[in-house]
Amino acid sequence: MTTFIGIILFIIGFLFGALFIWFVRQKEIDITKSNRDQLKSEFGNLSKEALDQNLETFLKLAENKFSELVKSSDGQLDQKKELIDQSLV
Repeated sequence: MTTFIGIILFIIGFLFGALFIWFVRQKEIDITKSNRDQLKSEFGNLSKEALDQNLETFLKLAENKFSELVKSSDGQLDQKKELIDQSLV
């Protein structure tokens, strides 16, 4: 009879231990998922910020280059107008 009670107590203790370990493991899984989601969000924000900065830099550079091209083409147009005016005179 004492052996039977010992076996029952062992099984109950084993089940409680397994249940405790399962709960601890579930908590670790939840924390890991939360950390992963937080990192995903932060990396998303950082990449968006980097892309925004790159876009802003690109647009400024393009604006400067186009401004230079417009000035250059305006100068060439003025020269051609002068040549046409001179040839007409």
